[in-house]
Amino acid sequence: MARPHIFITILFALLLSGCQTPAPFSTNITNFATGVVAVEATNDELGVALANELEKQRSASFLATGSRIRVVNCANIPNPKAAAATLPGCTFVAQGENAQPPLTSEQQGLIDSKKYLELVRNYSSALVSLVGSTDFATASKDTATIGTSIGGIAAAVGNADASAKAAALSTSGAGNAILAVGGAILADWQYEALKSAVDAANDPIQKITTLVVVSFQNAQMQLIVMSNKSLNSGQIHILDPDYTSHIADADYLKQLGVVSQTVDRINLIRSANVIDAAQQLGAAHDKLEQALQGHANITDVTTAVNNFSIAATKAQTVVQQTASPVALFAP
Repeated sequence: MARPHIFITILFALLLSGCQTPAPFSTNITNFATGVVAVEATNDELGVALANELEKQRSASFLATGSRIRVVNCANIPNPKAAAATLPGCTFVAQGENAQPPLTSEQQGLIDSKKYLELVRNYSSALVSLVGSTDFATASKDTATIGTSIGGIAAAVGNADASAKAAALSTSGAGNAILAVGGAILADWQYEALKSAVDAANDPIQKITTLVVVSFQNAQMQLIVMSNKSLNSGQIHILDPDYTSHIADADYLKQLGVVSQTVDRINLIRSANVIDAAQQLGAAHDKLEQALQGHANITDVTTAVNNFSIAATKAQTVVQQTASPVALFAP
């Protein structure tokens, strides 16, 4: 029975190229995978931050109009209307409305991005496993897993060429074939499999990067707009002398503290460089692909991957802080 094309390609490559090893790329691949996890977590935290801000504004609207409301997904709340502005993780709806309000376009964008990033995470995790494998059987299994992962990525963005390459990786059975040949070295196989995998995945990952960047940009902008709205409509009166002259000093300080929290949160949201983190995902993978094809050196890869990992981790940390609810009014 004929061997799959990918096996023949890799076999000839490793026989002709001399000893190659994935070892120089091992740390970079691990750091790349770490960065992908951080970008996915950033996506999740942006979703939480959006949901919290939307609920805060909905509850503010109910309080301002005196609407009768129901509390969804919260238990044991004795006075939900008074608590609506301060409780996290709850949904507040007017009497007669559906239990869940419709998703905004920004929320839907983050849901779509989550699906893409899960695929990239599975792929990057499989790359880590491949370069760390210590026997042919494991390397062969890892290569098949990578092929399946790339197939999912390619299908998600409609890249037929990548799908074909992924199918070849998935069905190669190359580990056992190389054992039969008996003249190949594990490191050679890992290197060529890694090279083929990264080449197959690069174009779809660049497309996913573009989609995630747009999603992050829209979500961040919506958070800024809504936070500014909260400040202007619900809190800015604390700076009005006519208002503050009629309230007690203790109440004034409490409300001023809430305004300060909101301003700090707006500045924090603005400082979250989520777009850069997403863009660097694609840049790091592209540099890895160039190096494996001989068009860039390992130093370039290390710089790109480290920049990505650092940017992704910073973005995750900042967005995680913005996801914490801020009360609309001082308790």
